[in-house]
Amino acid sequence: MKPVKVLFVTQWLEMYGATNSVTNLILDLKGRHNIEPFVLVPRQDIKYKSKIITEVLDENDIPYYSIYMESWRTTFPGQDFFHILYYKVRKIYRNIKLIKEFKNNVSFIPDVIYSNSSVIDVGIWLALYLHKPHMWHIREGEGSYHLQYIFPKKIVQRLFAKSDSVIAISKYIQSECQQMGIKCTCQIYNGINICLPYKKDYYNYGCVNFAVVGNLIAIKRQLDVIKAAKILKSKGFTEFKIYLIGDGEDRDLLEREVTSLELNQYVEFCGYIRDVQKLLQRMDVGITATSHEAFGLATVEYMMNYMPVIGNDSGATLEIIKDNEFGYLYHLGNVEELAACMEKFLTMNYMIGKMGMSARQEAEKYSVNNNTDNVYREIKRILRKEE
Repeated sequence: MKPVKVLFVTQWLEMYGATNSVTNLILDLKGRHNIEPFVLVPRQDIKYKSKIITEVLDENDIPYYSIYMESWRTTFPGQDFFHILYYKVRKIYRNIKLIKEFKNNVSFIPDVIYSNSSVIDVGIWLALYLHKPHMWHIREGEGSYHLQYIFPKKIVQRLFAKSDSVIAISKYIQSECQQMGIKCTCQIYNGINICLPYKKDYYNYGCVNFAVVGNLIAIKRQLDVIKAAKILKSKGFTEFKIYLIGDGEDRDLLEREVTSLELNQYVEFCGYIRDVQKLLQRMDVGITATSHEAFGLATVEYMMNYMPVIGNDSGATLEIIKDNEFGYLYHLGNVEELAACMEKFLTMNYMIGKMGMSARQEAEKYSVNNNTDNVYREIKRILRKEE
């Protein structure tokens, strides 16, 4: 059978969240569903020593082309009308330039174009130029990043309406789209590579180990976790340790806070780790403190590793964590409640294994295979519509 050619457009090089998800999707579609992929990757600098998508593509003999992309969603910090107008004009000019560069340098003719993010509009413009069906996978919410579209709402709605498929990664994102007047074709949760079952050993290093995976930036709210640690210490709890796994622009600020609160023996900065799985196997409890998480890949990775999760009551975290079953929920930004949730696992640590087993069973429904099969059904649906 002739393979289906799909052009994937991704917005980041670094293998975090959305890029990790689309990479798993590409590999699984190629391996199980006779998809021939070609990937359009952004031409950008790498800030941190993280693995990047082109390394994975090279390892798996997947062709790609690097091209300059500019976001059409931004925060517009401190910009007046003329700056915003300049940004719009520049964006249109660069889209035209991008299409010309693609035409002159890429010979791949896709059957379908797939955009991996709502922050880039490159895919829809290429689809309109090439007269090909387009899929838009929305992975970002306005609540956490405060992103705004640079073009008027009606133009945004029309461009999304021209897509043959608009996928939301959670019910939370689907709801945000509806508020924007964007109709989602379907909702498909992200998938992860579910590891084989294993015997979990808890309380490594003689204490309860809390893992916090994610970029060290403000919306991830690692500062809340550090403040909660201070509360636990003030109550006399000493047999715990927090591992901040990731890197980012807030690292210096967070390190200073840990030092000023005299928490160095309780908080460890791990930096970026390529194989997080090995570390999570030694962790006991995961913490998702992020504001308005669009999905929560790390949350599911905790659960896959037999770890109960403490999460706040915002975004898609509410969809994944069942309070008192897979972990505990607290009100967003309430450090005292977060500390109280952590304290439960320190005083009733038998709950870690019990909740961890329930979490593992729940995590198995968020597999890459399930995600890929659902996306593949959408690809076949829009191709049938084109016939």
